[in-house]
Amino acid sequence: MKNILILNVMFLCTTAYAQTPAECDSYFQSAASEFNVPASVLEAIGYIETHWIQDVAGGTRGVMGLRNDSRFSYNLDSAANLIGKPVDTLLDNPYQNIRGAAAYLSDLRDQANRDSTVVTSADLTSWWVVIAKYSGIPQPGIAMDFAYHTLEELQTGVNNNGIKIPKETIDLSRFPDTVK
Repeated sequence: MKNILILNVMFLCTTAYAQTPAECDSYFQSAASEFNVPASVLEAIGYIETHWIQDVAGGTRGVMGLRNDSRFSYNLDSAANLIGKPVDTLLDNPYQNIRGAAAYLSDLRDQANRDSTVVTSADLTSWWVVIAKYSGIPQPGIAMDFAYHTLEELQTGVNNNGIKIPKETIDLSRFPDTVK
């Protein structure tokens, strides 16, 4: 499958608390610093998953698209455990949702690095392995496609409805032609 169906919702990071993109950005920065993951990777995943919306129609809840789903993964449980918060807190609180995702990405990075993959903050393209795993998509090719499109957002940057993600240097040529 060459393309991932991406829910294209054109709203801001919204919940009962009505977080603005600036507030979401501060959440991304704080969680990135706490768990030593690139803020831009968090921002891009949140943008691909939900356009920074806390509650999205169709079952995904939380800015970062964490879920407990037998078709994809139980990354919501993992994220909640990693930050010591109940699942409901991650579902209801955008900051805790982003923190949980950052902790989960950090854990996936550490696992990848133990398996001799080198994932560093200096080389954002190296995060593709972690992003693919984060997606929870069981088919490797489709998970890689998710990672490709996430990194493509970083390469082109985002300026949409108040959401701004700066362009980053990403080497998409490292992906197989079947993904592009």
